[in-house]
Amino acid sequence: MASEFVGRPGRGWIGKKPGRKDRERAAAEAKSEAKAEAVFWIPIRCSDCRSPDYQTYKSAAPVRYHRCRECGARFKSIETTAESIVARAARGQK
Repeated sequence: MASEFVGRPGRGWIGKKPGRKDRERAAAEAKSEAKAEAVFWIPIRCSDCRSPDYQTYKSAAPVRYHRCRECGARFKSIETTAESIVARAARGQK
């Protein structure tokens, strides 16, 4: 009875060999982790004094609200993807 619950190398918790579905699920998870997207980050500055020293006081994705530590001005930044930046540049927008 006790040997059922002892883990063995290459086997599940109760000594059961991983099945085909278990292997397929693990492979699909590994593939999806490999495709993880990163957020394209551009360093931001205060819109009034151009200082890079700011505090984020509110975050409601994809918008973040900031307060400049130098002059106290409040401004926002918007999270975007690299594809949308390239598309906007192709259209001639900022």
